[in-house]
Amino acid sequence: MQSDRALKNQFAKYNRKYWAGQLPEHTVIYWEPQNADAATTCPIYEVDHGQFVIKLDPYVKGLGKFWKINLLHELVHLALWVKHPKHQHGKLFKEEEARIYAMGAYTGLL
Repeated sequence: MQSDRALKNQFAKYNRKYWAGQLPEHTVIYWEPQNADAATTCPIYEVDHGQFVIKLDPYVKGLGKFWKINLLHELVHLALWVKHPKHQHGKLFKEEEARIYAMGAYTGLL
């Protein structure tokens, strides 16, 4: 399984800029249609200790910058996963999202 080049490049940029390169470098990111269950869960998985996969629905490719917003959302989950596996969208998630928002992560996207 290989990463989509554009997604992996954007991941590397965001990782450097908002997480000081601390996100797992070998994360695999690719486009895959989501099923109905995806509405209740985020498409990020730990497939082995420290090895992650992020699947983004190709539907968002055609929605302007929405795919970047989607990717940032999943990277917030990834950033929190090590300390809080399978966390949801609660306080810690909102704090991390607010932190990268304050750093300008969503400038030009919202």
